[in-house]
Amino acid sequence: MILKLLFTFLIVLPNKPNDVNLISNRYFDIFYPSARKNIAEDVSNYSVSELERISRNLHITAVEKIQISILEENEFNEKYGSYLPEWGIGFAIPKKSLIILKFPMSFFNPSRLKFIVGHEIAHVLIHRKAGAFIPRWFDEGTAIYLSKEPNFIDEIKLSTAVILKRIIPLKDLTQSFPYSGARANLAYIESASTIEYLISEYGPYIVNQILSETKEARDFGNGFLIATGVDLTVFELEWRTWLKKRFTVTFILKPNLLFLIVAIFVIIIGITRKLRRSRLRSSDECIED
Repeated sequence: MILKLLFTFLIVLPNKPNDVNLISNRYFDIFYPSARKNIAEDVSNYSVSELERISRNLHITAVEKIQISILEENEFNEKYGSYLPEWGIGFAIPKKSLIILKFPMSFFNPSRLKFIVGHEIAHVLIHRKAGAFIPRWFDEGTAIYLSKEPNFIDEIKLSTAVILKRIIPLKDLTQSFPYSGARANLAYIESASTIEYLISEYGPYIVNQILSETKEARDFGNGFLIATGVDLTVFELEWRTWLKKRFTVTFILKPNLLFLIVAIFVIIIGITRKLRRSRLRSSDECIED
C-alpha cells in the first residue's frame, strides 16, 4: 500500500537506539528490532530478487538504494496509526525511497511476505519510472500485477459489485482508498482488474508504455492517452463494459459454488425435517403412555 503522508518529519527508526539493527545488501538498508532478525533476513533475501525482477519488467537499470524499516506493531501504530487503517500492513513513500513494514502480522499469512515485499518495492519503482503523479487505482493495480500476487481478483466479490451496481468509480480511487475493510478490499480488486483489462486489450507491455509516456508528458492523463489511444473517461466506460461481460455470469459459471449453496440448503431442510419428525414421534410416544 502506498501512502502520501502530508507531513515533512518522518521518524523511521525505533525509539530505542540500542535495539536498532541493520542488514545491508546492494539495493537495501533494512532496519529492524532484535526480535525480528529472522524476518529481516527473509526481507533482505526477497527484496533483492524482487527488485531485480521488477526492474527488468519496468526496464529500469539504475537503482537508487531503498530503506526498509521494520517496526513492532505498537510502535507502528503509535507513529502511523492515524494515517493508516487498522488492517494496514505497511506502506511505501517513493519520494523518500522508503518502505515501512509492521510486525507481527498475526492476521496475515506469513508465507505471503514475499508478495508484500514485492508489492512495496513495486510502488517505489513505479513512481521512479513515471516521474509524475499517478492515480491510486493504477498504482495499486500495477503493484499487484508486478508483485505477482496470486488469485488477487476475487471474481465473486467483483461480480457481486457489478450486479448490485456497487463498483467504485475510478475517480473516487484517484487520491486514496476507502478506510472500510470491505470497501478497501473491493478497491484493490477493482484496481487489479483494470490492469488485467489493459493487458488483455493492449498487450503485456502496455503498463510500461503508460509509465514511460507519463514520464515523457509529465502527466498521467496525457501519457495514458498517448499509450492507449483513449482518455481516462473512455477507458473507464470500456473497462466497466468488460466487467459486465466477464463477471456478471460468474455465479452461473461457478458450478462448485452453486452446488455448495444448494447442498447447504438441502442439508438445512433435511435437518429441519428430521428434527420435526423426532418431535412428532416424541409427542406420539407421550400420548401412548
